[in-house]
Amino acid sequence: GENTITITALENTTTIKVNGIAKSLTEITAEYDNSTPVLATASLEDIKKNVTVTAHYNNNTTANVEDFELEGQLVADQDNVITVKALDMTTTITVTVNKVVIDTNLVEFETSLVYNGEAQQVKLKEGTELPEGLRITDFGKTRTNVGTAQGVVVTFEVTNPEIYTATALTRTLSLTITPAPIGITSEDFETELTYNGEAQSIKLKEGVTLPEGVVITDFGGTRQNVGTKLGVTVKFGYAEDFDGFKNYAVPTQITGLSLTIKPAPVEISRDDFITSFTYTGEEQHVMLKEDITLPGGLEIADYGEGRTDVGTTNGITVTFRYADANQQYKNYIVPEPITDLSLTIDKANQNNASIQVEPSTIVEGQTATISGNGIGKATYESSDTDIVTVSEAGIVTAIKEGTAEITVTYEGDNNYNEVTVKATVTVVIDRTALEAAKEAAAGKVETDYSAASWKALVDALDMPENRQSEIDAKTAAINSALEGLTVDTTALEAAKALAAEKVETDYSIASWKALTDALAMAEDKQSEIDSKTAAINSALEGLTVDTTALEAAKALAAEKVETDYSIASWKALTDALAMAEDKQSEINAKVAAISSAISGLTVDTTALEAAKEAAAGKVETDYSVASWKALTDALAMAEDKQSEIDSKT
Repeated sequence: GENTITITALENTTTIKVNGIAKSLTEITAEYDNSTPVLATASLEDIKKNVTVTAHYNNNTTANVEDFELEGQLVADQDNVITVKALDMTTTITVTVNKVVIDTNLVEFETSLVYNGEAQQVKLKEGTELPEGLRITDFGKTRTNVGTAQGVVVTFEVTNPEIYTATALTRTLSLTITPAPIGITSEDFETELTYNGEAQSIKLKEGVTLPEGVVITDFGGTRQNVGTKLGVTVKFGYAEDFDGFKNYAVPTQITGLSLTIKPAPVEISRDDFITSFTYTGEEQHVMLKEDITLPGGLEIADYGEGRTDVGTTNGITVTFRYADANQQYKNYIVPEPITDLSLTIDKANQNNASIQVEPSTIVEGQTATISGNGIGKATYESSDTDIVTVSEAGIVTAIKEGTAEITVTYEGDNNYNEVTVKATVTVVIDRTALEAAKEAAAGKVETDYSAASWKALVDALDMPENRQSEIDAKTAAINSALEGLTVDTTALEAAKALAAEKVETDYSIASWKALTDALAMAEDKQSEIDSKTAAINSALEGLTVDTTALEAAKALAAEKVETDYSIASWKALTDALAMAEDKQSEINAKVAAISSAISGLTVDTTALEAAKEAAAGKVETDYSVASWKALTDALAMAEDKQSEIDSKT
């Protein structure tokens, strides 16, 4: 409202009128302290402590504002405008944000590694963690074997480049692989060995191996026989011919070892003995199998009880010993006695038993005798009694042609087994004449003979020949048929008779030659006879006349004109054309007659010559001009053809 204000000065007073206005907020301002860098990882809350907000009033007074809010986004590498809200008013501040810088040179790596047989890379030192925002994308090249790889490039990657940056994205290092230690002690060696007949040295236990290239260079000596060698030292090194990487540290030598050779056990049991034998007639004992031997001076001291005849002896004991009780090195343990063995003698087989049939080839109806060397009663059997029979006394009788097996069984005795032996006997018949007849028949050819005589031969060849009587009958039949082989000339003779009726001059030369060639064909074999008959009949059917010259002569005669020739010469031509022409001789005569008549065609000038002679006797001056002219015109007329001659005459 309106206010009256009293003013006192210089001992006087006065008044003024003042309009009063209420106190009110006019604006707020904000300031940001940029003396502390803001990193991209900071939040609005983090920078709030560096912001000062002031409230301004209309009476020119100010006041700090503690309660305010910030809105906006902090982005690295730019000035960020942030809104400040307080007392229902807003203002802005500008905040510069920097990226977080990661120093990759501070990352610690293990660059010296122990060989492990695999390709290795540099790695972070134990306990080292990468700063937030950084990862390794490549640890660089690898190395497997002992040595140093230079120029190993480790590659980094900033995982959030909007917030982080790195001093460098690569580091160049070296990678060294050092030899691996070999953990080996005296406990890894076999120092007690069993005698094996050879010089032996201590050796690594089964399952213990040295890595590639590393070898035992000295086993500390050898021992062959039973006993102990003390003070053995084992040395290690790389093999002389090893040209690879020496990836392992050579172990130090191991001393104070001993090498002991123990007696070897002898593996022998009941199964190593032959306890079953075949009867030989002599006393026999159990014995070691053929492939079993006792080593190092050991021998069998006692084989136990023996046996001769077939049967079994039980409770046999075999004992062992050194052949020389004072032998220096007893490298084998003497086996314990083998007890409770049995010795069996079995019946012997009659392996040498055999029989002979004399003779072994028997002609049908004859006999043979069996002899043999088997032990025991003999029984006899024929495999085919239709071929041979055998009696109880061993007499073989041939029944018919064929082969049979004679079986003889010797029943054996107490010490020999039964045995069966066999022999083959052949019964034959005399086929000599039959084979000769067959051979003669085989030389014949069916087409050389008549069907009837050939059939007789075929029938004879088809006759049975199982028994001697059949063979003899068949031989006679074949020989008879061979003698009766003939040819059939009936059709040929008929054809020849028909050909004999023909006359050569009745036919053309070519067709007659075909007939004479057919008649000249061979006729010794049936096939030749049949071929000749067919050829004669074919030639007879083909007999013809040759009218070629006749047709040519007729054609030439047809060109002639009757009025061109004399009556007499023309009649000779017509008479020739009327001649017969059925046979070749008639055709030839007619051709000659026509040709002769054509050659003899002439004109008759007798009357003309007489007229000319009469005209020649005339004198032109004796006659009128006109009549004389008629005579001279007539004399000038053509006289080449008969009709012209007649007209002119």
